[in-house]
Amino acid sequence: MLSFLKKKPKITEKKDEIVVLAPVDVQVVTDELFLEEYERLASEIGFRPGALVEEKLKLFLKAKGMKVFNFLNVRDFLTKQYGRGIHYSGRGEGSWSWIPLTKTDKAKKIINGVDSWTSGHIDNNRTYQLQIPMYVLRLIKEIRENFPEVAFYVSGVSVPHPDPFLLVTGVGMSDLVIAHWNEPDFKG
Repeated sequence: MLSFLKKKPKITEKKDEIVVLAPVDVQVVTDELFLEEYERLASEIGFRPGALVEEKLKLFLKAKGMKVFNFLNVRDFLTKQYGRGIHYSGRGEGSWSWIPLTKTDKAKKIINGVDSWTSGHIDNNRTYQLQIPMYVLRLIKEIRENFPEVAFYVSGVSVPHPDPFLLVTGVGMSDLVIAHWNEPDFKG
């Protein structure tokens, strides 16, 4: 039986202060040889479940020496900085959202762990329009080439302070926060 185990993320809170843990090593919970055999057999019948894509993506990230941010910690950080999300606070000051990176991501309309009342709204009315560092663009290109079924979202706020975190996800996958930039208050 295929079982991709999920570890519950750890959130550390201090009174009125959220401590954002540093990015952690990518945890691949399935044996690579088993994963290869499973992928081969599944592809023979045209089956590519999200859990398989997620484990393959984690192996890809791990091979590149990348770390991932705990989604709940990023969500809590953004909520503390900017409010509870567009649905909760309206489109005024103090709100944030996940913005599709491109029209392709917008069309996919997939983001799994986001509860728009507490995790930021998915703003499918636009695509991300601010600058992205070259190293992040290269990473996105590599992931897209190897995992065309995933979608990318970037955190955005309604106030003029950048807070870009890059999230990658797909149907049946966890939401993986894989990069951030220009965010001086984030301790990660």
